[in-house]
Amino acid sequence: MTTPAPATAPATAPATAPATATAPGTTPTAPRAGDDRRDANASAVLRTVLDHGPIARSRVAALTGLSASAVSRQTVDLLRLGLLRERPELAGAGPGALGRPQLPLDLDPDRLAVAGLHIGLPFTTVALLDLRGRVLRRKEVPHRGRTGPDLLKPLLARLPRLLATLGGGRTVVGLGAVTGGSVDPERGVIARHDPLDWHDLPLGELLAGATGLPVQVDNHARALTQAEILFGHPAARRSMVQLFVGHVVDAALAVAGTVHLGPPSATGDLGHLPVSGTVTDPDADSRARCHCAPPSE
Repeated sequence: MTTPAPATAPATAPATAPATATAPGTTPTAPRAGDDRRDANASAVLRTVLDHGPIARSRVAALTGLSASAVSRQTVDLLRLGLLRERPELAGAGPGALGRPQLPLDLDPDRLAVAGLHIGLPFTTVALLDLRGRVLRRKEVPHRGRTGPDLLKPLLARLPRLLATLGGGRTVVGLGAVTGGSVDPERGVIARHDPLDWHDLPLGELLAGATGLPVQVDNHARALTQAEILFGHPAARRSMVQLFVGHVVDAALAVAGTVHLGPPSATGDLGHLPVSGTVTDPDADSRARCHCAPPSE
């Protein structure tokens, strides 16, 4: 079993970064009317550059179906935010072409980074990744048998210094945190992680308070699935199932590029599914009950 490398959570991945994202060193602004469409267009441009870059603006327009002016507007914003860069060394109109050579666009792998946090049972892995999801640096922080609130206190105190050390001069624009069990990503809450003795833990709020970064929290099986959709094989965008087997057993399902959450955020927590049969007698009804199940009448 391979421990998953920390992956960018959906909110910090380049293909979903909004055009209204906060530029390094500036203060976030409130969303404006019409930002949903701008964000969708920005995501489409970033997704295309991620897949095909370096790529000319005209080709981005052809692949996304956006107008040339829409691509140009998004490009200006994304260049300003440091998410994209121009590659003048690759410019060229080609034999017999008319007009100005176009400057190809590519993701900028040098200025920005995203942080990843995988909280397992024996240790936490902290990592910095570039905008293509490549791990730049990583460090393991052992838990030394701590669980519950005792696990988080030293980690929260140490995390800002760790990120600064790993950053190497890059601006860290967001933090994705993943762990096992039942996770509510919309609230950033760990609903239940029995091995770590976490119940209704507001992990997102605690991490944001410690680092000052935008934070996305999710179950690690779902986060791995989202990372595969963003950076993995193109077939993963059609449909895929991710199975994680370790100190917890989790799974995630994605169809048409969407990772399904399920009610009520328990999707992925396979350790609590009822099963029938035993290893020696598959047809027998198991009498074993999960410790979280209500008492039988």
